[in-house]
Amino acid sequence: MINIILPIILAFVLSAIIAAIAIPYIVYLCKKYRIYDLPNERKVHKRAIPRLGGLTFMPATTVGLVGAIVLWMQITNIHFEFYISAFVMIAGAMVVYILGFIDDLRGLGAKLKFVIMFVASSLLPFCNVTMDNLCGLFGVYELNPTVGYLITVFFIMIVVNAVNLIDGIDGLASGFSIIVLICYLFLFLMAKSYVFVFFCAALLGCVSVFFLFNMFGKEGKNKIFMGDAGSLFLGYVLAYLTIKYQLISSSDDNMHEAAILTAFSMFIVPVCDLVRVAICRFINKKPIFQADKRHIHHVLMTAGCSMHMALSIILALVIFFVAFNYAMYQLGVRMPFVLLCDVLIFALFHFVLYRITKRKRQLKHS
Repeated sequence: MINIILPIILAFVLSAIIAAIAIPYIVYLCKKYRIYDLPNERKVHKRAIPRLGGLTFMPATTVGLVGAIVLWMQITNIHFEFYISAFVMIAGAMVVYILGFIDDLRGLGAKLKFVIMFVASSLLPFCNVTMDNLCGLFGVYELNPTVGYLITVFFIMIVVNAVNLIDGIDGLASGFSIIVLICYLFLFLMAKSYVFVFFCAALLGCVSVFFLFNMFGKEGKNKIFMGDAGSLFLGYVLAYLTIKYQLISSSDDNMHEAAILTAFSMFIVPVCDLVRVAICRFINKKPIFQADKRHIHHVLMTAGCSMHMALSIILALVIFFVAFNYAMYQLGVRMPFVLLCDVLIFALFHFVLYRITKRKRQLKHS
């Protein structure tokens, strides 16, 4: 067991050290060249904050992963084989990473970002990294290759945008990603897919360090936001890990169903929130891509929660859905019914928030 623990620790520590060294330097450069996330009526922060913290994620993760693989090979004398899917994933992640970096520096239109994201999302299915079986969800099992391709691209884009859009308060996108990465670290460990275990540990290391700077850094000193370079990269990687875990577990029908349910459970909050906001904008005849204050963290703060309280509630809600769905699965409840329960619980949660907000406004104007 110690043979696998040491590379995991090394991946985490190497990545964390690089992030801890790089982030203060990035803060310095952002101040020098005035690269800030500026406050406005939609955002919750009141001062200009450096916004390129996510730049550390890719290099720090790469160093941590490589270090862990080298140590693992030295310990076990096992040589890893890298398939074309890994290089395609790296290419897609690089596209997303550069897209986010340019957007952080200059700002890009929503339509252009959508097109580039679509291209990056389309790369994975070309090397058979696809969601090819829904295990009875909506009565669907094995998918036609074309349908599987479209669902995979749609899923990647939904997850990337969901993670990007929840990055609205301190610690939310990084805290959510930490929960997902911890889950996948253990899931890949149980599946004995050690490269992905090391990958999760490495990404977890730099994201955890960023979380500390983002949550507890002082404004005007060392506080930093991840920016689109970080949130888009995280969304793309988390989507990839989800699809890869589904494929790895596809040889076992029970594991395969659990993989679909696991992915849905972890993403229910950001994805349902994304869908809810899109529906609200459509009903109110607003552009789908227009930024506003309808997201779950905005709603919680309007209802009277502090930023840290809103963060705690949302992360607790993510953990609740994972635990609730796991319990339902162990009881033998089928996925369509679990899905229905999740949607109803999420809708009820927002209905309660709506009533609290409405009551608060009535008291304010009485």
